[in-house]
Amino acid sequence: MRISRGWWRLLIVFNLALLSACSPDVPEAVVETSAAKAEPLEALPPLRTGTRALAAGTPLAGSLKANFKDQTHEYLEIALPAGGDLSGADRQLVELDNSTPGDLAVLDLDPNSNFARILVRRRIGVAAHPGGALYLSRWREPQQVWERVPFKVEAKTQAASNAKLKEQWLKAFATHFADVAHPWFVFAAGRLQTLLPGGLAAKPDADGAEVPVRSTELTQLMKTTSGMLSVQEALQYDRGLRLDRTAAKRNIAITSLAPPPLAAHPFAAMQASLSKPDGGVPEPLATAVPAEFWYARVVDIRVLLRLLDEADAWITPVVQTLERSPEDRQLSTRYQTQLGLRRSGMAKLLGHAVVGQVAITGSDPYLREGSDITLIFSVKQQAIFDQELARHLDGYKADLPGLTTSTREHAGVRISVSADSGASVRQQRAQIGDRAIVSNSPRAIERVIDAIQGKVARLADEPDLKYLLACDPGSHQLFAFLSDRFIAAVVGPQQKVLAARRQQALAELLTPGYAALLHGWLFGQPPVNTEALLASALLHSDELAHADGEEIRFTPGFAATSAWGRPSSLTPLIDLPAVTEVSEAEKLAYEGFVTSYQQYWKQFIDPVALRLDLADAGGETTAQIDVRILPLISASDYNEILEIVGSSRVEVQGLDRGVQAVWAVGADARLRKEFDGLLRSMTGSQEIGLGWLGNWVALGLDDRAELVELLSKFDDKVQLPPPKPAVSELEDLDLWQRVGRFPIYAAAEVKIPVMLIATLT
Repeated sequence: MRISRGWWRLLIVFNLALLSACSPDVPEAVVETSAAKAEPLEALPPLRTGTRALAAGTPLAGSLKANFKDQTHEYLEIALPAGGDLSGADRQLVELDNSTPGDLAVLDLDPNSNFARILVRRRIGVAAHPGGALYLSRWREPQQVWERVPFKVEAKTQAASNAKLKEQWLKAFATHFADVAHPWFVFAAGRLQTLLPGGLAAKPDADGAEVPVRSTELTQLMKTTSGMLSVQEALQYDRGLRLDRTAAKRNIAITSLAPPPLAAHPFAAMQASLSKPDGGVPEPLATAVPAEFWYARVVDIRVLLRLLDEADAWITPVVQTLERSPEDRQLSTRYQTQLGLRRSGMAKLLGHAVVGQVAITGSDPYLREGSDITLIFSVKQQAIFDQELARHLDGYKADLPGLTTSTREHAGVRISVSADSGASVRQQRAQIGDRAIVSNSPRAIERVIDAIQGKVARLADEPDLKYLLACDPGSHQLFAFLSDRFIAAVVGPQQKVLAARRQQALAELLTPGYAALLHGWLFGQPPVNTEALLASALLHSDELAHADGEEIRFTPGFAATSAWGRPSSLTPLIDLPAVTEVSEAEKLAYEGFVTSYQQYWKQFIDPVALRLDLADAGGETTAQIDVRILPLISASDYNEILEIVGSSRVEVQGLDRGVQAVWAVGADARLRKEFDGLLRSMTGSQEIGLGWLGNWVALGLDDRAELVELLSKFDDKVQLPPPKPAVSELEDLDLWQRVGRFPIYAAAEVKIPVMLIATLT
């Protein structure tokens, strides 16, 4: 079923209604969720276990049509009948008899031909006649199955020499790689095409043919968090094809780029209008944070470590699943190492008796690529704290023998720097009074020191923070805040252009390693050194430098590095040289970003505050989370929230199990008016409509065994498929009984029961 963008937005918008800014004039309604009686755990469906057999296909007899030899390999074309067992296959793999690493074959199916062909590349000197098996994935009622179809070539077959066979194999194998959505596969597809005679990477010929222009829109690189995998896929295809990487001339002052025209909220007046303008609980550690940094504070380091454990267990896998990314970026481990800290034992050794509140801050949201992270500790027992941090560093020294410690000074403050040659550890540490600062960025720790000394604007002094603290008086175990200044910096030209350049640099850093991996596929072994990789034509000497000329250092078996960092951990934006001039393409790309941004956020930037508290009872943990986004801008999305929801606010009580979404529906909501008009026009009665509806509606899904039962009925990836019923799905009584037990429910507040009865009647 296809759901329109508007209806998806409707679901999100109703939830965002719960995140409204404080207003004493908005009516509130409490959604009463009756406490469910304790029920015994339901038995899950029996697990169907066993081995799914590989289906055996009918052996095929082929003929050897053509061959060709170069200095190292032999290329063969095997013709097979295309009907029968080859028809309808959507995935194919080829297994060769007597193969060695580097021998590769691909099935080339032509839908307009009665024959299929296998294109083989194998080392010279194999005397055996080619043969092997095809592995085909196809739909066989009632499930997807894999089949093994053996094939052989008659020994008496005569083959003609075909000088174009190598080119045909390269094209087929490039197409095979291009079907996999991952930056390396699309790089390999492009690079194989460059090996073709007269390929896309060829120099302009005598007729004046030009190298194709970049296929990647630079505006796509301006995205903040979404779509980075697909962006890198596009960039790697460009790298594989060796499209022109010449850096465009940068001669336009970045100061000429206009950021989104955003006005400031009247926070002082808004705070003065609150019932308790000075009722908020201050954030002491915010006095150490620059105003344009994001900020999170925990009351105890044990809370922080607990949240990190939960993120590793739940958030990271969910994000990877949604992105369909097979990569584990190990963010938690990466930043622990950079900071020179270890989570194991930290909660016990740095408990509340040694360390009080802890703040985490940074200057940009690009945590996956590489960002600055700074921890600010409120230290109670300095000697124990110093001893524990030294112990952590000693542990890293055992793994990284080259780790050394030096000192430097900034604004009269001594900074201890611990780092290894590979920049795995890059700890910057300072102490000011009872505040210990640990960072992975030299520039970030300097900004924090400047904030403590009052030399730069501090987050604690920002009116948006003061206002949102006053909105919700009280202390919380975790408080996180994105300020107006932080959001303005993220969408500003300096950070956007620099982040886009870094994405391009990442693609260039990945190229040598990707070329070495392709070498392993084609030759069955890694290149012995960089010179061998260059000699293979899979990497070119100009690719050992960025487009701007910055050197890329690379040795096969190790990650490439440069001033931009390395692929798994790029240099934080704050530590890169500031952008002073941009190219015409960058200027146009940023202007395109500003235009798209303005379609959704037109007048104000909106600060975001998050509060979290954990409560343990009866062996279970309950998390209470409150998120506030200040909805005062006149943008299209927020206008739609106001129109759909109206002036209404609901307070939702917790559930013992399952999931429930509750949506506010105000008296002036557009949805209410539209349905009222529709029902009254259809019935001709003014008493029919949604006048009976109160302030909220809810949709829920109970946590019951029927969910797994229904899933296992259809998805053969959950467990082995059940026996096929003798009747069709429409007549399958067991299926419809499962559908009927699907534990979904709807609820609504009824304001006028009589009108509800009339409407239902």
